[in-house]
Amino acid sequence: MFKTQEFIDKCDVLLNAGEECEKLFKTYLKEYLLTKDYDALVTLYGLYLNREIRIRICEYRRQHNVEALPEHLSSREGIKLCNEVREWQKCKKDELLNLADQAIGVIRDFYQEQHKEMPEGIIECLTYTGHSWIYSAMMTHEAFERDWDVISTMFALAYEPHIQIQMIRSEFVNDYKAANRFIRENKIYLPYYYVAVWDIWKTGVNYKDKRYEYNRSRLKQIVRGLPGFYRELLSGSYFYPTKERVRTIASGIGENGEVVPIVTQLAEVPFYRYLPTFVRNKPAFENDRNGLRNEFFHPRQMLEVPCTNLFTRLDVELYLNNLYKEIEMERLQKRIIDYEPQNFMYSDSKGDRKAKACKRVSKKVNGMLDLTESKKREIIARLENRLSKTAELVYTFEKGKKPNEVVKKLEDAGYARKTYYDIKSLSGGQAGKSVPAKDTLIAVACALELTIEQTKKLLYSSGYIFSPAVERDVVIEYFLEKGMHNIVHINLFLDYLGLKPIEGKKRKK
Repeated sequence: MFKTQEFIDKCDVLLNAGEECEKLFKTYLKEYLLTKDYDALVTLYGLYLNREIRIRICEYRRQHNVEALPEHLSSREGIKLCNEVREWQKCKKDELLNLADQAIGVIRDFYQEQHKEMPEGIIECLTYTGHSWIYSAMMTHEAFERDWDVISTMFALAYEPHIQIQMIRSEFVNDYKAANRFIRENKIYLPYYYVAVWDIWKTGVNYKDKRYEYNRSRLKQIVRGLPGFYRELLSGSYFYPTKERVRTIASGIGENGEVVPIVTQLAEVPFYRYLPTFVRNKPAFENDRNGLRNEFFHPRQMLEVPCTNLFTRLDVELYLNNLYKEIEMERLQKRIIDYEPQNFMYSDSKGDRKAKACKRVSKKVNGMLDLTESKKREIIARLENRLSKTAELVYTFEKGKKPNEVVKKLEDAGYARKTYYDIKSLSGGQAGKSVPAKDTLIAVACALELTIEQTKKLLYSSGYIFSPAVERDVVIEYFLEKGMHNIVHINLFLDYLGLKPIEGKKRKK
């Protein structure tokens, strides 16, 4: 597995390299081939190809002023523009396929120069991933779903049974099987990342639907093995290279006429432009003003890097956090079930006073650590229901109040709309639910206008207290004692004192 920070730095250089990009890419390819870091190689290959796709798409959009087009086009104008884009796509498709073949040629040449045997399946893996990105970006027609075409290819590459499910043509089946073996044996995570994105969308939208239990089960299996880099990608985190790599955003002229950087900032690596991500709003261009289906695709819909701006989801980070908690709970349950009493270990050395003391202790301890199956189940039940009291209290304190008003107050404090309902759903013994943050419960207490005693009960139910030794807790407790529940007013005073305000995590697009 590649070193995350080193990989981010290389991506930063590559994605902002300009004319030197191709040369740098080939250099990095050879480095990863030497170290046999095939996971980094495949991911970098995908970023490079999607970068080249994006450059060409952005150039076309700029030259033809695509952003200025109205959302709804007349049939005549829409069909004309659609045909123009298709002609352009045909030309660029061959150009991009040639780039992909050049990269594969570098790999072939490397193994010939090194007189080494090339890993079976590496060429097939890169060929089919690269071709799926290029064809999806540069081919549009009524029966073609660009995003799903890429994801279905990733399914076939990640799971051998999907080669048949995705109806791969018979002449390509053996190549896909070779690529699948290469991916499994060398722990290539990129195809699984695409599958995870798909499963998050399916299970996130339909998390209560039993038909999608298989998707959720597969997602849990994937994220168990995903390295931290891919986990951060899934949650939409922003990546920054090391502090040595800064980008100049403003320059001035020095005393001798030289250009001097005035303002610099740490560069951001925009992975979301090249790999699957979730968006707040995905515009749909399928229908015209009368609600009728158009006979054409909108040019903005045709000119996109495949699988970027993929699905609309607001709560991916929260969903993933709960999923990881659930995985951790399952691991804990398994350890409890598998527990077997072990003898107390001690030394048999004669004359060792410490060993004799340990032996005396062991006689008392051994035989007392045995847990029956019923006791194990009781521990698990208590763990599963550890948050029920919090939900029960919220339901009790909510009586006489309008939930919509409570949610509105929480939204004003920066919390997601579903935060309040997530806390209310903690009952029922749902394993894996994450404990609400202390600030979240304080915000709920303010939104429900609870008394100080009720607020303390709510915090205690999730393992928190107001500490008299913490300045921030003392200030918040004072406001609640005086019946002042306006979160904005409390935050203004906390900010004035230089203390952290009560606020939720702002969602990044």
